[in-house]
Amino acid sequence: MRLRFLFFLALVAAVATPQQTPDFLHENEPRTQLMFLGVFHFRDAGLDDHKPEHQFDVLSDRRQKELEVVLDRLAEFAPTRIAVERRATKQESLDADYSSYLNGGLELTSHEIHQIAFRLAKRLGREEGSTCSKTGITGALERSPPVPFALFFFLR
Repeated sequence: MRLRFLFFLALVAAVATPQQTPDFLHENEPRTQLMFLGVFHFRDAGLDDHKPEHQFDVLSDRRQKELEVVLDRLAEFAPTRIAVERRATKQESLDADYSSYLNGGLELTSHEIHQIAFRLAKRLGREEGSTCSKTGITGALERSPPVPFALFFFLR
């Protein structure tokens, strides 16, 4: 009888003690947040089906001030990764251009990758490097046929 009573107490203690279950689904980890930004091509190369009716000079003082506001908002989001509309096979070229920009060897053009991704990455202190894990910029999006807007994904 005494053995049964001890067994019963041990069973109650085991059930009453809070147990930590493994988090196999990672439900307690912070979730990745995604911001999606679509913009028109700042420099129309004539490849899109849509042909703009008006000229747009992103390098003008007025447009640069407007772009600063956009970059401020994107910086507030504090992304750890920036994915741009560029073939993944062009990653080395993307990294080389960003590295050259950081070292003063590349003057930014009106291309939206330069004006948004490169400037934002520099503002966020992304280092030069040869891999997207260092720069935080990756070319991973491909679309065919070309469409009249550029895509950016910002992850944190």
